Amino acid sequence: MKHSNKLLTTLVLAVMTVNCFSCTAKKLGSQNKNEEFVIKRNNSQQTCDLVCFNTGRSKAILNGDCVYYRKKITEKNKKTNSLYSSNNLFKRNVNESNEVLLMTHINPFKITIHEDTIYCIDDSFGDCSYGTLLKISSDGSNYRSLSREKVLDFVIHKGWIYYIDPFKNNCKKIKLNGSEKTLLIAHKNIKSLLFYNDTMYLLISRKDTQFPEKPYDLYSFSEEDKTLTLEKSSINDIKLYKNHAYYINSNDSLIYRYNIETLITEKLSNKTANYMKIEDNYIYFQTEKCRVPEKYAFCRMKLDGSNQKEIYDCKKTSLMYLYKDNLYFVKENNLLEINPDGNKTVLRKIPMGISIQSISSGVLFYLYTKKDAKNHLSSLGFCNLND
Repeated sequence: MKHSNKLLTTLVLAVMTVNCFSCTAKKLGSQNKNEEFVIKRNNSQQTCDLVCFNTGRSKAILNGDCVYYRKKITEKNKKTNSLYSSNNLFKRNVNESNEVLLMTHINPFKITIHEDTIYCIDDSFGDCSYGTLLKISSDGSNYRSLSREKVLDFVIHKGWIYYIDPFKNNCKKIKLNGSEKTLLIAHKNIKSLLFYNDTMYLLISRKDTQFPEKPYDLYSFSEEDKTLTLEKSSINDIKLYKNHAYYINSNDSLIYRYNIETLITEKLSNKTANYMKIEDNYIYFQTEKCRVPEKYAFCRMKLDGSNQKEIYDCKKTSLMYLYKDNLYFVKENNLLEINPDGNKTVLRKIPMGISIQSISSGVLFYLYTKKDAKNHLSSLGFCNLND
């Protein structure tokens, strides 16, 4: 195993172009199933050069005008009169009010759309840790399992699916049709993988546990000579943005950045960080408030560490989502929008459980529980952040 003293010096930052949408929708009010929600394409484009390891477990994704998502339905067994729950995969055109059931009794996460085909991990245990790698047609008419192994993470790159098997402790690749399975590397505790500038990078846990956990080391991998090169050690989280690598150091939990051109490392934060996100020219992170046990807050600072301040109090379990200058999260069944000055706006008041799924092209998608006389239904909601 080779060791490199330079972090990501071979990286040339790629720019991914994504569609930008203009949207019209109701921002407040009751969740009527016939509520209009229209997305119109325009000719403008938005560039994104933020690259992250997908260690999150996304359960909703927008592709074109359609959103694909998982939702749970609780029903009564007609014979026993007992309740049972099942997860299902749905598709909905955001210009229409009706949703289409694609598959029943599936618990998908890391949903990916590639060439009008759905790829996802079906987690039969329900905790979104690992599962079976599935390939599903966009209309749900055909599906197949691509591998018998359990899969922790995967990525599609140049006609191949690269995936991690947490039980056999290895990383493999297969063609999109499931053929030509190839062992790439056998190594314990691989957490996640991504491709950047045609080079594969791996997050590998420093702990020898059944499932990989923090802290991690960052490695690059060469398929040609099957070698790992250590790029950065002792990290809890890492983001690549423009010409820097931003990371949380596992030793002191502070945020650092590394300039991949000058090779200079700078300490940015004076507060500890549990996790972080980057939006435009700001870093957002969650911190534990000093001298106040079990009290947490969302913070924001510029990319150089200046203008660091607390924005809003939160729980340790609170997950933040970002769009432009605002932060979004759920608190006590309220969907909140927090501006940089800490001012709060309640976007939705949901009587029963709500969870944000994603923000895509200025549209926030969330699931909430809708109760009727027979069932507890998990329904999809939209919130246009461009209004």
